[in-house]
Amino acid sequence: LDITDNLKDGALVPPLNVVRHDDDDPYLVVAADKGTATFSDIANGIAIDYGFWLGDAFASGGSAGYDHKKMGITARGAWVGVQRHFRERGINVQQDSISVVGVGDMAGDVFGNG
Repeated sequence: LDITDNLKDGALVPPLNVVRHDDDDPYLVVAADKGTATFSDIANGIAIDYGFWLGDAFASGGSAGYDHKKMGITARGAWVGVQRHFRERGINVQQDSISVVGVGDMAGDVFGNG
């Protein structure tokens, strides 16, 4: 949360002392997996304490969690979402070069199996 944009009263607030090379983007969702899902309630509490606009950004697991497999949120589904996101911007990720950043463990069944 220290390095991502936030929204306050509808206005974008960039992080302090962070050099950004991209456009404004306050959307950050972290999906806990396996044993770490139990920490989602703690993480959501921290997000609320920070005043992060999306208080339940730490989505799966915890008391407000969901089963990502039943909802089809998998590496394959994420890739289809990425393709659509870029296609709407005129970029074919199967042919055009893009750069992305992944935060965290690449071994999870949502993030790492793509």
